[in-house]
Amino acid sequence: KMVSPIFLTKILPNMQAATISIALNLKGNSYAIAAKESSSCNSIIDSYQRIRRKNDNNTIVVHSESVAETYGKNLWSCISKKKISDERKFAAAILLSHNCNEENKFEIVDAYCCKFSEKNMPPFCETIKNFEKNHGIYFPDCDEWISNDPEYLGARTICDIEDGINYSKKYNQRSFIVFTKLDDKFYSIIDIRCS
Repeated sequence: KMVSPIFLTKILPNMQAATISIALNLKGNSYAIAAKESSSCNSIIDSYQRIRRKNDNNTIVVHSESVAETYGKNLWSCISKKKISDERKFAAAILLSHNCNEENKFEIVDAYCCKFSEKNMPPFCETIKNFEKNHGIYFPDCDEWISNDPEYLGARTICDIEDGINYSKKYNQRSFIVFTKLDDKFYSIIDIRCS
């Protein structure tokens, strides 16, 4: 029987999300977002908005290669001849929770996707547009820009958030912005503050 291209692009990406949900016995919505290099950033933005609208109390965003380490290694060997040096490539996940009572927690205060052509962009967006890499972290308190040129693809934003938290703790930064840009037309922003 013939398989439609629509089946491949619309249904198959959700198989990984379903596999994770089944393996972790998670209840609720389960789906995949495919937006090239911005996939994990847009997934986190979507999760943040679901919690804000009170559709969910907790969400988990998982980088697709973390479904199985063997799968991730096989994928890596197809796209690079370099040796795997960072295990986060295959085990990137972030839990967003509405019910967090920890001290010094990091909160998402804003998250959105926009076009660079829109009016009234925040001032740092022009710098993002001209930034040489398509992702990174901005620390407004010290006007510092970081982009650790990671070799992993989908987990980029999850690892940028982890790097931003570690940098903030080390250098006493109260906030940072994680961003990705896609084709120099669109950008995604996650604004994170320590409370």
